[in-house]
Amino acid sequence: MGMVADGTPYRNTCLVAATTGSRRRYAIPQWKQFSVLLRRSLRSTTRDFFFAQLRVIAHILVAFLLGMVFYNCGKDASTAMTNAAAMFFFHMFIFFGNAMPCTITFPMEAKVFVREHLNNWYSLEAYYVSKIFADLPLQLLCPSVFVIITYFLTGQPMEPSRFFMFWAITLLLGIFAQTVGLLSGAAFGIQMATFFVPCLTIPSLLFSGFFIKSYELLDFLQPLPYTSFFRYSMQGSLQAIYGYNRTDYPCSEVLCYYNRPGKLLKFMDTPETGFEWNVLAMFGFIALFQALLYFSLRRRLKAFQ
Repeated sequence: MGMVADGTPYRNTCLVAATTGSRRRYAIPQWKQFSVLLRRSLRSTTRDFFFAQLRVIAHILVAFLLGMVFYNCGKDASTAMTNAAAMFFFHMFIFFGNAMPCTITFPMEAKVFVREHLNNWYSLEAYYVSKIFADLPLQLLCPSVFVIITYFLTGQPMEPSRFFMFWAITLLLGIFAQTVGLLSGAAFGIQMATFFVPCLTIPSLLFSGFFIKSYELLDFLQPLPYTSFFRYSMQGSLQAIYGYNRTDYPCSEVLCYYNRPGKLLKFMDTPETGFEWNVLAMFGFIALFQALLYFSLRRRLKAFQ
């Protein structure tokens, strides 16, 4: 017979929970459920340490690979477009490197959650919040390591404010990617979830502003770039590196069109200021998809009741 944190058998816990009034459905309070679930999630992460290590190592190896491919492209105005391409690849890896692991692992975990919740072991809210907090360490570590390596290898400006702006927008993209992975894993099985993530991502990449500018689109398509999360992350990164009155930087060629950073921003359809609006947009996407994740889990529970 299993035991909860306070020593009460699971079977008795279910009976107590089922016979209590409508105001208190569970035998233990929400905060204690959250505490137990958080400890369990962290323990499962440490037990499956190989998978966590693999994620960190993948971020390090890909960071060095991209850093070598785009080495010092941020120091020379003649390679400004190459530097913009580097940022695009950074964001692609951060998104898929954080979304796909959740997409693959969460469907199995969701089945366990449904079974335990239907046995009245804990509430949906306690599980939902504990899952968010349990995943935070890796969500902070992986993008941070990636940014530190790529930022310095690609020769971006050595200004603390620009570095932290670049780190912040990349971190938000990583958190959003994890949310997308959890949502797809909660709403679908593994096969459908792995199909859903690319289908969601490709339109966002298309309307990110890197391939085609919003003013070049047909009139009825011009509102669509505002629905692209990659647009906001790319604009935030470009503003961090080239915006806010950055001075002209050296060029190895006789004539460089992009020696003035503002020209690149104009070509990329990005304002020189307004970084905070891109941050707010990313927070908005995270909040929206977190809400969809919560309601997806609730819908999954109702399907079994």
